[in-house]
Amino acid sequence: VIEWLTRGKWKKWVAAFTSARKCDGGTGATYVLLRTKPLSKRLLKQNIIRRIV
Repeated sequence: VIEWLTRGKWKKWVAAFTSARKCDGGTGATYVLLRTKPLSKRLLKQNIIRRIV
């Protein structure tokens, strides 16, 4: 799931993600916060650089 959210074609739509609470499925489930508009290629590139550093 992590690869799909960070490297797939959907990465520009994903703002954040984390494991769900135990009552919602725990580590077997994932919360995903989506953007209303996708990141532009320029901002996407800057965002990836910030995550690496």
